[in-house]
Amino acid sequence: MTTHTINSASGWIRKPTFVAGRIIKSHGIQGGMVLRLENKVREMKDVPEWIFIILEGRPVPFKLRREEVFLKDTQHLVVALERWETPGSVTRFLNAPAWFEGTWSDWFETATEEPKKLTGYKVYDEISRSSGEVTDHLNITANPLIEIVLNQKTVLLPAVPEYLLETDYRNRTIRVRIPPELFNL
Repeated sequence: MTTHTINSASGWIRKPTFVAGRIIKSHGIQGGMVLRLENKVREMKDVPEWIFIILEGRPVPFKLRREEVFLKDTQHLVVALERWETPGSVTRFLNAPAWFEGTWSDWFETATEEPKKLTGYKVYDEISRSSGEVTDHLNITANPLIEIVLNQKTVLLPAVPEYLLETDYRNRTIRVRIPPELFNL
């Protein structure tokens, strides 16, 4: 944790800050950005009012459009800055570290339980009768997904019983039913 001087309505004050993550890309058409978080997160407790983006080695405070801040998944946070409302306007922030006031636990509940890792499991799709492999597991709270490479195509499959028919943990295999429409996304 570091302490920085911030200009507030009551004058210059010193506040503790921490590295939340790094801005990796723009998001949407209204100037949103994706922040890759330093740690995996189960949920966000509250939304900070300010984000500090490190530009030319110095933390620059920006007010967040709080209603547009949300967790995209356990490792990514979507943020939007007041008065920065186009994708082109935020490209200058790409790859910049971003800090928040306070401590990690003020804003985030860290993911303590890792889901059973399916990465590397062999996959057999009953519909296409093809074999592939799980390349990633995205533990999104409302919609967990597994990323599968099958016939040189990448598919994000919802991790629900309707599509995951059988998982053999001992042999590291999964029998799935992938709707053909998912190959066209």
